[in-house]
Amino acid sequence: MPIPTPCDFRVTWIAPEVESLPTLKWLSELGQIGQIEGVTLQTLTGAVTKPQVVNALKRRTHVMLWSGHGEPGGLCIPKYTRNGTAPTHDLVTPEWLAMYAVIGRPRLVILAACSSLLRDKDLNSMAEEISGAGLNVVGFPAAAEDAAVVPFNVELVTALANGAKLFQAFKVALNSIKSSATAAGVFLLPGYTNGNSELIERIETIESSMLDMHAEMKTGFDNLYQRLGIDAEPIRQPARRDC
Repeated sequence: MPIPTPCDFRVTWIAPEVESLPTLKWLSELGQIGQIEGVTLQTLTGAVTKPQVVNALKRRTHVMLWSGHGEPGGLCIPKYTRNGTAPTHDLVTPEWLAMYAVIGRPRLVILAACSSLLRDKDLNSMAEEISGAGLNVVGFPAAAEDAAVVPFNVELVTALANGAKLFQAFKVALNSIKSSATAAGVFLLPGYTNGNSELIERIETIESSMLDMHAEMKTGFDNLYQRLGIDAEPIRQPARRDC
């Protein structure tokens, strides 16, 4: 009998490239996160469009990581004209991002962009809007240095992918950059208002119990196969599902 394999830890990684803004060290971040055992990366980078971002946000994921430039009340993406990309940039608004981010039901949203915690002149904040939509979110201060953001993100995803609780993982990641001035302005905001965060936590508890059950079943079957002298590998190759 085929034994179901556990779901991978999925990370949706969005890193828009804007021609008019400095290039970030997202390749280093992408490479390190991709090396974490058990992590499946769903990536979107380059001169991304809003429809592409929507498609990425709709995928079921554990962590949605936005790695790019930002300003109070907005995240930067390329601006398009009839002749192609413009020399300036466009902004993703808090309401827009929150509306689509909830579809993928991420356990955590990381807004790794300058000023993602801060409010604009209309008092809108990217991180607060995501939190208000019921999703846990990490926001960054006005000056988010690459030298701190990259190791923070890698440490946070590593801890979560290895079963750490959210606040525990956040503290570990924060302590890893405590010598940087950026650390003092990085905050974890819990999801609230509509109860989505609590629902996601319950689902994850069920998923964790199922994975424990899978591990116990695997051990039991391995012992049985060994006693019977059966090669288990051909038996243990089920068709993958998007779980």
